[in-house]
Amino acid sequence: MLGQQVMQIQLKRSIKILVLCRWSRNKKIIVSGNAKINGLGAFANDGGRVVISGTNSVLNSGESTALAAKAGGNITFAGGDINVGSNASANSTPFYADTNANSKINFTGPTKINMTKGTFLVGNATDYQAAVATTNADGQITGGTKYNGMSNVELTASGSAKIVRNKDVPHTITWTGPGSLAANIKADTKISKITAPAAKLFSFTTQMVII
Repeated sequence: MLGQQVMQIQLKRSIKILVLCRWSRNKKIIVSGNAKINGLGAFANDGGRVVISGTNSVLNSGESTALAAKAGGNITFAGGDINVGSNASANSTPFYADTNANSKINFTGPTKINMTKGTFLVGNATDYQAAVATTNADGQITGGTKYNGMSNVELTASGSAKIVRNKDVPHTITWTGPGSLAANIKADTKISKITAPAAKLFSFTTQMVII
């Protein structure tokens, strides 16, 4: 098996850069500073790790997502803006981790997600953790769940963007008025703040209970 390899990128100013970690297991990329990334910003695959250390980075999502963790990949994002807008499609999403138990994303600093296009698909409540997950010196996320540090995240949806509950995830909503669905989504995702008109919130499911 190949030994661990590390690529460290020193950034004194924000620049346009695409950060990928597509290699075999135990490889990592560290971005030391802020980055401006257009399209797929960070892709950690097959146990790879990507760490974006700057707290004021700007990720402009393309047609898929801005952050993607697959097959046990880990991404640490220290903060900034994630924009899903002019370069996005109706199916674009701000971040994504697959069903591998070790695929994880960690938001370690204040992160504002601004969506004017695309879809924020809400998963199971157990996919989200409010607290930042523990990470070792190699950038491996050793604790937590799929999406971590969600208390650092704010989500704004406008334009044609939608926030949609996953139809395959059973859940119960206590109905107290038009804001009930937003409150339920906020509670499940652990997001610190959601700003979206009621018309942007959808729930397509046969397993929802309203009380």
